[in-house]
Amino acid sequence: MYDPVFNSNFSLRNHETRWWNGGEPLWVTARCQNRTSATYFWDGNDTGHAFGADSLQTKDKVKDMDEMLGYLLDKFDSHNLWNKVNLLVTSDHGMTTIDTTNKVVDIADRVDMSKIQFTVDNGPIMQVQPTLGQIDNVVRSLRNVSHISVLMKEEIPDYWHFKNNRRIMPVFLLAQEGGGLSQR
Repeated sequence: MYDPVFNSNFSLRNHETRWWNGGEPLWVTARCQNRTSATYFWDGNDTGHAFGADSLQTKDKVKDMDEMLGYLLDKFDSHNLWNKVNLLVTSDHGMTTIDTTNKVVDIADRVDMSKIQFTVDNGPIMQVQPTLGQIDNVVRSLRNVSHISVLMKEEIPDYWHFKNNRRIMPVFLLAQEGGGLSQR
């Protein structure tokens, strides 16, 4: 993620509060309302990254989590907690196996990189900041590439709740499932 005001890229290792301004974690909101909250970050994410989306280890972790969630839901039922507790189950991303031979697109092979100021992210998505006056040329070049969707920022669907932020670049690329985007 890139912030044009900070002229800086975000890293998970960066704990500067400026990156979180404009948003409030759920547990902070709860505390401000004198409520109790708890979070659980699934360790299956690390397993999936280490062994792959379709690995036996990841499948076992998914099964473990399914059983753990089932146990929790059973306890909600047996203790009549549904009218007292709000349970939110969320995810930050999914996982799939990538076809690195046929479906990874290196955009440097598809567009004149002198027309691109910089890109943000590699993987299933990529954001592109074209150089001044080159947005139409960049989009035209990339729209001819198979295995990816190319969206101008304003074309990003509203239901994604993604486009109305200064950190979203003018061009958004989305790889087909099983594909990826890179830039050498």
